[in-house]
Amino acid sequence: MLLQPDPHALLHLAAEQMRAQTAGLPAGGADTQLPLMRPLPPVRTLAELPDATAHLGALLSQRGAALTATETRAVTRALLDGVQLTTQVLTAAHPGGGTGPQAPAAVAAQHLQAALPHLQHLAHGQVATLTPPAPRVLLLARQIREQLTTLSALVERLERDHRPADLARVAQPLSRWALETAPVAGAVRDGLQAAAATNQLLAPRQDIPRGRGSALLWLPITAPANGPHPALDAAARSTAALSAATGPLSTITATHAPADRASAATRQAASHASAAFGELRQALHNRPPHLLPNPTRPAHPALPATPGTRRSAGH
Repeated sequence: MLLQPDPHALLHLAAEQMRAQTAGLPAGGADTQLPLMRPLPPVRTLAELPDATAHLGALLSQRGAALTATETRAVTRALLDGVQLTTQVLTAAHPGGGTGPQAPAAVAAQHLQAALPHLQHLAHGQVATLTPPAPRVLLLARQIREQLTTLSALVERLERDHRPADLARVAQPLSRWALETAPVAGAVRDGLQAAAATNQLLAPRQDIPRGRGSALLWLPITAPANGPHPALDAAARSTAALSAATGPLSTITATHAPADRASAATRQAASHASAAFGELRQALHNRPPHLLPNPTRPAHPALPATPGTRRSAGH
């Protein structure tokens, strides 16, 4: 089981939560003083991607200067896949009305496209940290990326079958997801800047040729006279590009806001109905024996009699 990625990641997550919740507690009766930790949101459908990404941004904001290079690469790769997919879908579907260069979809796609090279640099840049990554961040980033990969296969099939109407329907929730990317990128930028300010972000020396032993020549990133480090610059530029896309993306998502609210209400009603059926099932299961159906009571005339069941007179 531990060779599979999900159980392995969940085991690390459980260990991290236990260490975080028991730190500083007395040896006796510590279980009664454990603080509650908000569970990770599920990432099973496209509709759950925005909330999961917003939660990821909140986790990154809490990391601050403790943000690691491993977390940065994991989060940035998820953003890179999603932004690239959103750009592809917006270009193909053109939601929000109009297909001209000033249409919301065209403007949003342009800003998202501008963020791609900077995200690419962050995802594969040469930076390192010595502190361990947070399993919650890695697990959530991987689940988001997996959902985006599944959605990418669906988009490719829709494009191959020339189904622009279905692509437009996919563009709406993808645009809502893209609205959450700017806070995530901003949290990564702030974390990298804080890590660099406290000498926790390392980069290889540029004046030493690559070769045997060069991997050990890593130094803390400092503020050079000719500008910020390329990793910090890429984080700032990707955040600016994603923030610029917020306006047109909001216009796109507002176009179908009533329908989205109706869909959300429908999903909430279905969830409540499912919970009610579960409560009813549990109540029936827990009934005392004397309240259970009596096989000797009269049955409805339209129902066939089962063996051992008596019918009332006249039936």
